Amino acid sequence: MARPVTRTKNSSQRPGQILLDMKQKRRTSEQKQLDDADAQREREEAAAARERGIKRLANIISQTQNEEDDLLPTLINQAPSCARQPSPPLNS
Repeated sequence: MARPVTRTKNSSQRPGQILLDMKQKRRTSEQKQLDDADAQREREEAAAARERGIKRLANIISQTQNEEDDLLPTLINQAPSCARQPSPPLNS
């Protein structure tokens, strides 16, 4: 009897992998504690990075606001004199 030919579509598929993926990971209590500690450390690092980003953004915003506050009086003083005086009312 001839050997069955595997279709090319099925050559890279693993039908039993679904069952292997569903299997619960077995670990000792020490391994679990190490994994939990690593996960906690990663969460803390992510939170710290988020806080650093927020502080950096707040610093940039405050610097921009300070630059605008410093620049605004200078621009008002440099404006032409005709721009500062109100226009006379129109007589209709």
